[in-house]
Amino acid sequence: MSEAPRPRLAAAQLGIAAAFLALAGALWLNVWGRVAPVPALAPVEARFLTTHSVRDPLEGLPSIVKAGFVYNCNSCHQHFQFPAIGGRRMAEHESIVMDHGLNSNCFNCHNPDNLETLLNIDRAAIPFEDSPVLCRKCHGPQYRDWAGGSHGRPNGHWRADSGPSIKLTCVACHDPHAPVFEPIEPAPPPLGRPAAQGGSAADSPDSKEERHG
Repeated sequence: MSEAPRPRLAAAQLGIAAAFLALAGALWLNVWGRVAPVPALAPVEARFLTTHSVRDPLEGLPSIVKAGFVYNCNSCHQHFQFPAIGGRRMAEHESIVMDHGLNSNCFNCHNPDNLETLLNIDRAAIPFEDSPVLCRKCHGPQYRDWAGGSHGRPNGHWRADSGPSIKLTCVACHDPHAPVFEPIEPAPPPLGRPAAQGGSAADSPDSKEERHG
């Protein structure tokens, strides 16, 4: 029997190799159009996207509305002496729940010489809009973390050159008379990839206004 010509054997081997190479290329390029299914991302609940604070912090002086008229603290307190601490509360203050550790005395925080201000540790008056200065009397570590941005929740942008950022005060989350509240469920982690330069701001890690709740 005569041997098969070597050129025909080499051609067959080359054809088989080319066929496998073509098959590998087809699989790599997915020429049949079978796209791997991508699971749909669950939408983030709206409660995690809100930029509203837990509480509505006081703006300006404390006030109360009676019979259609607005009264500040001194509107009433200038006319009588303070009642004994621990006695029956007046009707205007019956809704206040005191649960702030040892701070069961109103004048631990309120200025007895001017009830429209708060009282610092050196007995200097503190405007209500600067209430974090009052909180640092007892909560120094938390105040330093808040001032540095790691405690509480700023609203706006991480980078100053991208837009404004608003630092919420302590009372935007904590009731000053009963500051402890139930643990808050954390928002889910960021989804997708950071936007490239010129991409959507909603996908960029720079913007936190719509991602931190």
